[in-house]
Amino acid sequence: MTLAGWMSLPDVRSTLMDFAVHLIDRDIGRGSIGRRGGRRNRGNSFAAWVADRLHLPDATCAQETESDLAAAQMRPTASRPTGASG
Repeated sequence: MTLAGWMSLPDVRSTLMDFAVHLIDRDIGRGSIGRRGGRRNRGNSFAAWVADRLHLPDATCAQETESDLAAAQMRPTASRPTGASG
């Protein structure tokens, strides 16, 4: 089974997200991350799942093509009210 196949299984995905959050807490600390940012590409779903587990705002870099990096813009896909804790 491919990684995508494994990640489609809720129990496997949940275990992997728990492990990712454990490593973040252990190695860098949850408080050192303010938001998840990325571009539409492979790994974006994984990063969004981790951000969800960490209760972080999410931002995705939208770009027309791979070579259009100069025109890429970050835009939030979710926001947290001012003063909300995570």
